[in-house]
Amino acid sequence: MDTLTAALLGSLAVLLGCASTAPQDSGPANPEVPPRSEATPEAADRAPMRPRVELGFGHRVLVEDAAWSGADGLSGFGLQLVHPLGPAAPLAIEGGLTRVTDDTDLATQVDLRVTEAFIGLRFAIPPDEGVTTPRLEPYVAGGLSFLHAELESGPVEDDADAIGAYVRVGLACHLSRRVVLSFDYRVHHETDIDIAAGPLTVSDSSLDGAQFSVWLGLAF
Repeated sequence: MDTLTAALLGSLAVLLGCASTAPQDSGPANPEVPPRSEATPEAADRAPMRPRVELGFGHRVLVEDAAWSGADGLSGFGLQLVHPLGPAAPLAIEGGLTRVTDDTDLATQVDLRVTEAFIGLRFAIPPDEGVTTPRLEPYVAGGLSFLHAELESGPVEDDADAIGAYVRVGLACHLSRRVVLSFDYRVHHETDIDIAAGPLTVSDSSLDGAQFSVWLGLAF
């Protein structure tokens, strides 16, 4: 009896030892963790526009070149500000200053200088969802144009002001988050003017014309 009891107690001890070392069931070994959402481009990269300041160079051709006697091609520089109406709004307010000059082909030297201040509304076509820089931003815009023309021929000078409208179409290429290169074509309308200096007299005419510009901008 003592031998059998000892054997049973030994077997029970072995079973209890195995049970105490067995792994406890605490749920799934590898509980499924919801995958972290992939990082998406920042909203500022997908926004149609960001506030920016642009410096540009342009060439303007006047429609009524006969009236201007050769002063129909003007070149110069400009500065403009584009500010969206919201963080991701396709609409923006644009405004700026440009100054173009030209020397006419008359026998007597005649200089024409045109300074323009403009303000208008721009609509940018949003890029595809998820597209980051570099990306393209086509846009159309229009607004009011305030022009001041100066005509000089030797000691004779004259100046005049005109108010009209402009319409432009363009394409902005975002080279990085801050650097923007833009190309646009602008047309002016209803810029009536009367001005005279030396051999050149322009009456009942206008500064209507078209201008092609290249702009380099810095977004902020």
